[in-house]
Amino acid sequence: GLNVATISADITAPGLLLTSGNFKLSGNNTLADGITLAPTSTLNLLMGPDASLGTTPITVNLPTFGTSAFLQLSPGAGSPSTFSTPLTINGGSDPVFAGGSLAFNSSSAISGPYTFIFPSLTANAFATLQNRFGGSAITVAFQSVTLNGTASFSGNFALSNVSGAAGLTSGSLPGTLTLATANTFTGGTLIKQQTLLANATGALSAGPVQIDIGGVLVLNASAAANSDITSPEGPGLALGSVGYNANGAAGGHHIFAQSISLGATVTDLGGDSFIIPNAGY
Repeated sequence: GLNVATISADITAPGLLLTSGNFKLSGNNTLADGITLAPTSTLNLLMGPDASLGTTPITVNLPTFGTSAFLQLSPGAGSPSTFSTPLTINGGSDPVFAGGSLAFNSSSAISGPYTFIFPSLTANAFATLQNRFGGSAITVAFQSVTLNGTASFSGNFALSNVSGAAGLTSGSLPGTLTLATANTFTGGTLIKQQTLLANATGALSAGPVQIDIGGVLVLNASAAANSDITSPEGPGLALGSVGYNANGAAGGHHIFAQSISLGATVTDLGGDSFIIPNAGY
């Protein structure tokens, strides 16, 4: 297992900088400026229901190259485990060369389904987040998300109240990205090798949506998408229990897809929706 430095003393300071190693804070801490994780690939912060972090904000400065900074989350007696800790992620400026990520995992096996809930996430520059719990039913959820830079989510994540001028990307690890509420981000959505569930009206906001090979978009709410949907290279679009109504903007919106999978109860393909070339209905 990890060699963990447990800091049990009460800490009262403007803030705390963690640079390298494995840490757990268990004292009664007062850190107005929060905890900052330095941009290294060898840093772990262990968090659990017994950790005395309270509403202490955590800022993660991702390494430009290398692997990941880790938040190791310990479950409580039942699901979900709810933290009061807001997270801020400062990433690299380029999604290709910014190799670092913030990874969530646990030092012990967790039986799913299980959800860890954080109050908020602010993504600055390009931020990469990974769910590395290894269980298909372990989810990390954020109750609000601000996209000041593009954020990439790999593994099981659930996002609510997403705002900001940047975009959203689903990553390449197995898992599902769920958009649970109406959102207002404007930078568009790129779906890579994952499934994205749009579970609310306006979940995908008004930006363009592109589905790459291996990605799947499932629309589970009326008007979940309010923009063009492009799936040029594979059967990436599935309409769950609703259709796609293309009315909304001047000239309407369109679907460009090689094929489309319709749920049994789909009745609405209204407006100016345009499907090419093999509509599966």
